[in-house]
Amino acid sequence: MFSLRIPASGPFATPEHLKTLAKEAEALRFDSVMTHDHLVWKTEWVKHHFQIGATELTSDWRSPTMFENLVTLSYLAGLTSTIRLGNCIFVLPLRHPIVAAKQIASMDALSGGRVIFGVSAGAIEDEFDLMKVQYEKRGRRTDEYLQVLKQLWTMPKSSFEGKYFSYEGLESYPKPVQKPHPPIWVGGRTKFSLKRTARFGDGWMPGPGREGSPPDFFVESREYMKKHAKRYGRNVDDIKLIWEGLLSIDNTKSKAIEKSRLTMETKYGSMEKAYEANFIGTPDDIIKKLQDYLDVDVDYFQIKLVDLSFERLLKSMKLLSEEVFPSFNV
Repeated sequence: MFSLRIPASGPFATPEHLKTLAKEAEALRFDSVMTHDHLVWKTEWVKHHFQIGATELTSDWRSPTMFENLVTLSYLAGLTSTIRLGNCIFVLPLRHPIVAAKQIASMDALSGGRVIFGVSAGAIEDEFDLMKVQYEKRGRRTDEYLQVLKQLWTMPKSSFEGKYFSYEGLESYPKPVQKPHPPIWVGGRTKFSLKRTARFGDGWMPGPGREGSPPDFFVESREYMKKHAKRYGRNVDDIKLIWEGLLSIDNTKSKAIEKSRLTMETKYGSMEKAYEANFIGTPDDIIKKLQDYLDVDVDYFQIKLVDLSFERLLKSMKLLSEEVFPSFNV
């Protein structure tokens, strides 16, 4: 039910911090850890593309480090034993689909079936220019590659003839431990993403966007997915809804607001907008808002914790585990 976003970039993106976060998350009963994916990254993006920590911590940060997604998750798989490992989100059209299928299947097999495959068409044009992939066709390429991955994961031997990729008589092993394959969680907020989810997705992970994702946003989007899911003989009730956003928790609401103010205002423009879009407050405040989402069948929450130091971040994880999780039988 609860996933912790761990940093692929920024001040906390070090091997030791990643190890500590993954092991603590497992001990504190988080269901998964998830990490970001970009092949191109710039120093100035760290402040605006927030993952975990606080904006204050990036004021003097000058590193464009972005750990590669699958390598990072494989590293964490070897340090843990039960927590699930998720891409948030894997920019599939920039990868060779046969290589991606092999990597993800191998990670699922070696981790004992713990992979969540979060996937999107991507949104940063610089990456596509670098990789010589046509940006305007990224959605169609993603749909085609997803067909390839599903075949390679589930069929002993397969062939594929598409506009962007073809192969014949390929046997791809190992197969994933999870059957028929690791859950596919589709990212994105566009109508194209909703259609992609209706066709391929086991979950929909829209991300926070500029305005956040309130409960009614999920209700409206699910109705749109419903009619498209029918076209593919699928039931929209089988598609998990995943909230993603910032969370600031403390023993008093005022402390939770103050420690997250600059981060929230940097992203949303005002504290009022941020408060509507995210989880800010005491454990009781968080529980109440979580219930609003559960009431509309959103039942998975990817959390980006806001804290002013690594030590305080670990305390917030513990506070969530001790004071919030028990209300939801975690």
